[in-house]
Amino acid sequence: MSDSVFKRLTRPIRRRIKLMISRAVGRLVDPSTLVQTLQVELLKGEVLDGVEHVEGYGRTAHPPEGYEAVTASMGGDRSHTVALSAFHRLFRPTGFKAGENVIYDDQGQVIALLRDKTIHIYGCDTLIADVATEATITCPLVTIAATDKIRFETPRLECTGEIIDKCDTTNVSMSDMRQVYDSHNHPENDNGGPTDPPNQQMDRD
Repeated sequence: MSDSVFKRLTRPIRRRIKLMISRAVGRLVDPSTLVQTLQVELLKGEVLDGVEHVEGYGRTAHPPEGYEAVTASMGGDRSHTVALSAFHRLFRPTGFKAGENVIYDDQGQVIALLRDKTIHIYGCDTLIADVATEATITCPLVTIAATDKIRFETPRLECTGEIIDKCDTTNVSMSDMRQVYDSHNHPENDNGGPTDPPNQQMDRD
């Protein structure tokens, strides 16, 4: 068999192989479907609608305008194309060390798992944690620091419920302490100088 005949016979197969993996420019996103679908342009003028975006379990993202994608066409058939990944080169933060993991978006909001075992969350205006029943922080020190980006000049902690000191022993709340303070009295032997300690103590140890 001549080389030209072989090339002619294998041309459809070679073409399908070439079409199996492609780079694409993203056009539209439909995040409402069970599997998010994209509209992408592969070759110039080759626009595909309803391309399923294959995402790993437990994570999803709506890529912003101008995203790119890597697509796979089953058997080189463009009618059976899926997007293996969607990314946007303009917004990916850089400079991280090997092994570090980062979640980011186009607004500069970042959750970074750093090599020194620090989890750094930055770029957001509000951080909200909705917990169904209970949240526990186990560490020797919690620091709240003010920055020029928040509306308070000094650190401020606000709580809609009780704040309880030594919850595993005395279980005394700040409202309990206020009640003691507001109703406390001193011994009657006041000689005009420093008073004796109050009859009621705020610390119940």
